[in-house]
This record gives sequence, C-alpha cells and structure tokens, in this order.
Amino acid sequence: MRRRLPGEPVQRADTRRLYADLSDIRRRITRWVQDGLPNLRTADPVMPPTLDDRAADNWRPLLALADAAGGRWPTLARETAVLLSGDRVEEPGSGVVLLEDIRTLFGACRVVASDVMLEGLTGLSERPWATWTKQGKPMTQRDLAGLLKRFGIRPGTVRVGEATPKGYTLADFEDSFARYIPDFLSATPPHLNDDTQLDGNTHPPHLGDVADIEDDLSSDDGASIRNCGAVADRKPETRGSTIYDL
Repeated sequence: MRRRLPGEPVQRADTRRLYADLSDIRRRITRWVQDGLPNLRTADPVMPPTLDDRAADNWRPLLALADAAGGRWPTLARETAVLLSGDRVEEPGSGVVLLEDIRTLFGACRVVASDVMLEGLTGLSERPWATWTKQGKPMTQRDLAGLLKRFGIRPGTVRVGEATPKGYTLADFEDSFARYIPDFLSATPPHLNDDTQLDGNTHPPHLGDVADIEDDLSSDDGASIRNCGAVADRKPETRGSTIYDL
C-alpha cells in the first residue's frame, strides 16, 4: 500500500459490490474453516526456536492455519515469522536498566539506605539518573520507589549501624534480578562477611545471619559511598507472583 499522489487516479472500491463479487471465495473459506475447525482447535504447531515466548504465542494460530493449508504455506509462514519476530534484540526499559545498576551498586552489601543508593545511582556516568526529571534534576527517593514498585519492591526501615533509615535489602531484589538480568543466576555471588572470618573485637555481637558493613559502595567511575550495608531489622515483604515485562 502506498499513499496516493495528488491527482493520481485510483480505482474506487465499491463496498456495495464486494459482497456479491467475493461470494465464491467466501463460500470456499467458510467450507474450509468448517472442515478444519476441529483440528485447528487442538493444533499445537512446531515453533521456530528463535521465537521468544511472546512471539511464539502471537504466531501460534497463524502457523496452525498454515499447517492446515499445507503445500508451501508451513515453510513460508515460519520463514516469515523468523524474519519479522526472530532474534529480536530489544533495548531494555528504564526499569531493567535500574535493576542492573542497583545490582552493581549492592556489591557485597546486604543493605543499602535509600539516600546512599541514590548517591550511587546519580554518580554513574552515562546513565539517566542524574538528570532524571523533566527539569533535568537528579532522581529523588520517590522516583526511585516508583520505578521499583513495578517489580513489587518497596523501601522499608533498615538498620545501618545505629541508624534506621529507609532503604532496601538485597533479598528485596533477588527475584527481580533473576528474572530480568540474564546472567544473575549463573554469576558468582559476592562474598559476605561472616563471624568466622572476623576478629570478635572488631564489631559488636549479632545474629549469625546478619551482614557486617562491607567495602565501600563503588560506582562504575570509581566513586565510593560509605555505609552501604549492615543489619536489616525488617522482615521481607510477601509479594505476589505477577511477572512484569519491562
């Protein structure tokens, strides 16, 4: 289909005649559908391996029709599906980019206060967080919480030393990291301090599953932010099983 040039003559489609003109093909299509409908209802066509889950769902009924038609249509339909939807490389949305940066910023920490996380994010070069608002101002705690809410992640009260600021625990992010960061599950987890490797005089006593303050939170450009982790004194929130595709 091309846009008509001014003055270019085209044949006008007369919708009043189409019904009668297409009666024969309508009759044959109707008969073909009636004959093949039972098989089409239960059809499970073989999908090209390069189609992702969403593309496969979209192409399934079309490939089922192509298989039912036979001839060259099954091959042609699959070639078309791969051409249009196979091996798609999509730019990650802002939510996924944020998760990737937060994963880097956590490092070996189990807890990060919201203000410390923001300082780390806005210090990352070539990232949008330092000029996030329409006015070109840095991302705020509310902006951060709004983006993370899409993943079911919400800030809560955490303990960093003697302070109890709002912040996040690594456990809050682990499910989203696994879903949206491809190499998260296969990556070697960062080492966390434990009592067996620390002199008992270097820190106050605490429960065995509590993380000590770790190395400085470092951004990609080498900036260091202190007090990235310590004791989380809140229980993990129970989230639903909704999967977000961002």
